[in-house]
Amino acid sequence: MQTSYVTSMFFSLLITFCFSLNAIGSEVNSLPVKNIVIAADEWCPYNCIPGSDKPGYMVEIAREAFDLESSTKYNVSYKKLPWTRAIKMAQEGKVAGIIGAIKSEAKGLYVPIEEQGRMYAKFFSAKGGDWQYRNISSLDEKGVILGAISGYDYDEEIASYIVGHPSKVYLSHGDTALPELIRLLSRSRIKVLIEDQAVFWYNVSKLGFKSGDFRVAGTTSEPQKLFIAFGNKKHAEILSDGVKKLRKSGRLQEILKKYNLVDWKTN
Repeated sequence: MQTSYVTSMFFSLLITFCFSLNAIGSEVNSLPVKNIVIAADEWCPYNCIPGSDKPGYMVEIAREAFDLESSTKYNVSYKKLPWTRAIKMAQEGKVAGIIGAIKSEAKGLYVPIEEQGRMYAKFFSAKGGDWQYRNISSLDEKGVILGAISGYDYDEEIASYIVGHPSKVYLSHGDTALPELIRLLSRSRIKVLIEDQAVFWYNVSKLGFKSGDFRVAGTTSEPQKLFIAFGNKKHAEILSDGVKKLRKSGRLQEILKKYNLVDWKTN
């Protein structure tokens, strides 16, 4: 009789436990689902090829940060768009946000308090060259053609130079803007180009060039903070909080390691 009673109690507790699990599962599954579309032109390693196993570390950070939000279930997807179009669509609410923006590019949008990276803008020239960036007037030297990307927001002094010296600047457009500039630089069709160092060296390798084919020819200013900027303030807050949690848990460094990067706050 005692064994029968114990067995009966065990099955009763087991059934209760199973019902509890089902209830918890039902509660999680019943959370409202919100689709978040973030967009930008390809700017690897920040954002790379959509749908790949390496979509870009900022894309991965965003997905995991939104997964940490408990009150709503988010589905974060990444769409590749020309940069100026992505900004316009975010401002119009047609996409949720843009990836890899500095504050001046995020007009009308909300940026997280916690940044998602830092941009180190440098000048690059082909190997064997002796040109060096000293100040803005060095760009105006004879034979110097600066390569830059249309729609990008550069350091204020550089941006003013680009606008004021159209004959001394080659502006590249669209999704293949940077690869085009790198190829032109390798053929001496332009003297120098300006780009974030991580993006430049990533694309050099991707295009089949060697790092020794190019040289750093100077830097513009202090590094600038990079953000995923949103049209919704709450989304910016969720990402900011999520980045802090990912850093504290060590998961942020695990994501960055996939792209041969380290945490910008410890670099």
